[in-house]
Amino acid sequence: MNPEESLNIGSVARAMRNLSFDDLRLVAPQDFRIERAAITACHAADLLSSAVVFSTLSDAIADLHHVVGFSARDGDNRPVPLTLHDWVARLKEQDASIHGGDRVGLVFGPESTGLHTSDVAACQRLVVIPSNPIYSSFNLSHAVLLALYELTRSEVREMQGASLRGSDPAERSQVLQLERLVDEVATLSQFYRRGTPPIMRELLPQLLTRMEPQKRELAILLGLFSRIKKTIERMPLMEEETFLTSDNRE
Repeated sequence: MNPEESLNIGSVARAMRNLSFDDLRLVAPQDFRIERAAITACHAADLLSSAVVFSTLSDAIADLHHVVGFSARDGDNRPVPLTLHDWVARLKEQDASIHGGDRVGLVFGPESTGLHTSDVAACQRLVVIPSNPIYSSFNLSHAVLLALYELTRSEVREMQGASLRGSDPAERSQVLQLERLVDEVATLSQFYRRGTPPIMRELLPQLLTRMEPQKRELAILLGLFSRIKKTIERMPLMEEETFLTSDNRE
């Protein structure tokens, strides 16, 4: 509703692109200039070109099934808001029809005042983003980003998980090869020697397992420890170091 700064509109478009939203609707924007908004839109400038400008909120939401207003303001004539987290949880648990193609509109007010009471009346729900009570006002684009991220958080995690799964992790047999090589190097270099606690030989393999290296990373480590092993084997036989203890010092 009535966005006041084109740079904020550009940042909103960028947030939408980050989280795979593309239906940007502007209600009576104040001096909207695409070239200025494009400065902050980054790779989402096309969303600015495809944005639809409406003169009234009622026109902008006419084809939507669910309309949700975002505001930190309270008042006697305003419904009790849900927190962003609680609204998303209720949305996913109870409003299953929304995932069947229903269109949901998120309504944000102008930067200086937020949503007016008359705008809130057009919304079926009112949502507040928890914040410092002393300063509860978010920048428009920040509020949009927080709302869209909370809506898509599980999907974002799934996409990140798929990306990680597709990043070519090392096979367990390769990790075991590295563990054996590290053990040989630790023995040849006398890192393992008489008196070394047995737990030490268990900790190193555990450390390597927790690293979860990718194939390329593991190949580098294998090459490094192979070179260290060959270098040590070419050196004169090292005598085991002896150390004075408090019992045998003179």
